[in-house]
This record gives sequence, structure tokens and C-alpha cells, in this order.
Amino acid sequence: MWKNRKTAKKLKNVFCSYKICGYNLDGLINALYKCKIKLYNVKKDGKILSLTVKRADEEKLFAITKKLCYNNIVKVGESGKSLFIPFLLRNTGVIIGAIILFISAIFFDDILLDFSYTGSGRTEYQEIERALYIKGVKKFSRFSEIDIPILEDELLSETDSFSFISLKKQGNRLVIESALNSRRQQIQNGNAERIISPFSGVVKSVTVYRGTATVVVGDRVEKGDLLVDGYMTIKESITPCNVLAVITVEEEKKIELYFDDFVDKKYVGTLIDGLYEDADDKRIILKRENGKYKYVVKLYYLRRITE
Repeated sequence: MWKNRKTAKKLKNVFCSYKICGYNLDGLINALYKCKIKLYNVKKDGKILSLTVKRADEEKLFAITKKLCYNNIVKVGESGKSLFIPFLLRNTGVIIGAIILFISAIFFDDILLDFSYTGSGRTEYQEIERALYIKGVKKFSRFSEIDIPILEDELLSETDSFSFISLKKQGNRLVIESALNSRRQQIQNGNAERIISPFSGVVKSVTVYRGTATVVVGDRVEKGDLLVDGYMTIKESITPCNVLAVITVEEEKKIELYFDDFVDKKYVGTLIDGLYEDADDKRIILKRENGKYKYVVKLYYLRRITE
């Protein structure tokens, strides 16, 4: 019930409908008329009285029904052109929160949170990453400050490994699709003197057609480590050669998220999927740290060093 009379008087076009159960309903109707309460849609059905009053008269209605011992009174609805006013007053916090959320969503959507790489050139993503960093394009940059067509042309002209580079915004990620140029593809198809790992991770598969592997499945390698060397041993004789091999390395990314309250791991997984490139595998570990819930998310990507 409204307790602020001044506010109630402003709501002239808001009407409230009630059902009242009891005896001597005619006497109640007369009492309401005497108190100058205008009644609308009055209908009696046995011991049930249905009526509608202005929202501003609601206090007087309750006072009279209480005085006459009509305790079984139920509000069944509201109507009127000014109905949005009590709705706003009752839900001020919700509306303000929705406005803040809307504004935050617009602002948040403009923030770059991560990069993802696709295409044959993804094996050389560090080269693009370095070029982007030099140009000031990094995590927490604003998409509105990035001229994507110009940036595509600059990256293609300033890097040697690619014949094609395309950028697009996808949520809060910048997706970079790239293709290795013919020279790089030729190197990867057997004209390289040795193969160096462009990733840090765990070796998952080793297939050598020509050359000598320096790692085996299960080895931990760092970026820059030698994977296949350019020689072969034939009848105890070492013979130099170009290498031809396919090596798969599982690269690991670790993300740490902190929450004040416990959240389900499925929610954390969904959040990570929206912010980071789709991983081949994912593990989420929950810990407590300094009174907060710490979620350690490990993403695993299978990277083919050669094609």
C-alpha cells in the first residue's frame, strides 16, 4: 500500500481492482460512497464484491474495510495510463541496474580481450602478434580505435611469412586468418634444413620422412627448441639432408579467474569459450585463495608444426 499521499495523488489515471469477501456488502458500498471514494466496475456475486478504485483512494479503502472488519480483501490487478509510474517507483533499483548493464555492455563490447588465429599461417602467429603489439594493438585495446582494413594491409606488407591476412571482430576477440606464402609452404614441404618449434608445449606426435627427430612423444619443448635435425644415419654413416616431417605439439594456455562467490564450473567454461579461441581440450581447477574463489583454466591446442 502507498504510504506517501502526495505521490498517490499524482497517480490519477491508475486504477486498482479488488475482491472483498463478507456480509452486508451494500453497507460497505454506502460507507465507501460517504467517504467520497469513487467506485468503478462494481459487481456483487453472493458474498464476493468486485470493485475498482483510483490508486489515490487505496489508503481510504483499506482504512474503511479494516474499520468494518472486512479482512478478506484481495487485490486482483492494476490498470491505467499512468501505471508505469508505480512500476518505475517499485522497480527503481532494477531499472537503474538494467541501464548500467546496458551501458556497460556497450562499453565492454568495444574492448579487445584476446586474439585467435586460423588458417595455415596460424603456426607463425607470433610474428603477427609482435607486429600487432608494435602498432599498439594488444589486449584491452578498443576496437573503435582500430582501422581493420588499413591494419590488414600494414601487417601483410610488414611481415614476410604470409600471402594473405584477414582480420575481423568476433565478440571481444580479434580473429586473424592468415595463409603462409609459397616460400614458407615450400620450406614446410621438405626444403628446410631443420625444424624449430614455434610453440612451447608437449610433443604429441612425431612423423619424420626425412631427417632425424631430436624429440619423442611426451617431451616438453620450448619455443625455439630443435625438433628435427637435417641429417640421416645410413649404415653408420651420417648424411646431411633437408628435412620432411610432421610434428604435433600441444600448446597450453593458462587463465586465472577470481570470484567473490562460488560459481559453477560450467559457467566458467562458457565464459572462457566466449573469450578465447576454441581449444582441443580444457581443464578447470577450483582453488580458494585469499578468501576468493580462484578458477585456473588450462586450454590445450594441438599445433601442427608442418603441413
